[in-house]
Amino acid sequence: MNLKTQASEETKQNIIQTAISILGTEGYPALTVGKLSKQAGVSKGALYHHFDSLEAVRLSALEALIDRLVTIKDPGQFGTLSDYLADLGEDFFDDLKHEATLAKALFAFLAQGMFDEQAALQLHHMMASSMEQCSTAFKHFIPDLPEDKQGALPMILDSYFIGVFSKWFLDFDRAQCCPNWEVLSEMILLYVDTQKEAGQ
Repeated sequence: MNLKTQASEETKQNIIQTAISILGTEGYPALTVGKLSKQAGVSKGALYHHFDSLEAVRLSALEALIDRLVTIKDPGQFGTLSDYLADLGEDFFDDLKHEATLAKALFAFLAQGMFDEQAALQLHHMMASSMEQCSTAFKHFIPDLPEDKQGALPMILDSYFIGVFSKWFLDFDRAQCCPNWEVLSEMILLYVDTQKEAGQ
């Protein structure tokens, strides 16, 4: 990569990260061309040189958030499903605690997805990818579990995580969120054991 190309990519990434910062601190409506160009330290012309529209910036920001927050670890790293679930919860709550701006920005997209078709399509892709990764993990640990039941488990996890987003940032029973994850994990493990016994 030559210096000109590198500088161009750095400017583009700066615009994306600035957009995420605005989304995560002020919300979706606050992300305007004027505010973005000012906070990113670039002219509006430079902004439009790198992105066709503000919508393109938003979608790039969402893609960056998905890459950062929604990637699930390889289940082969863990000895048991219990270990995997414990690590999944630990990563999720670590992001809520230490990457609050990123998590809030993603939540801003979740809310906007109810009104914005492009955001909804991207979020649908995100959730489908997340559930596919979770399904792969469950298949790794419990390969004999019927496919319809394996598919239900990732959906339960997604529903839990989306619910926690709102509770966490509205400061509603925040202290109870981690213990609730432990309870949900125990319920999943119990459910898996019950299904295994029923199949024997």
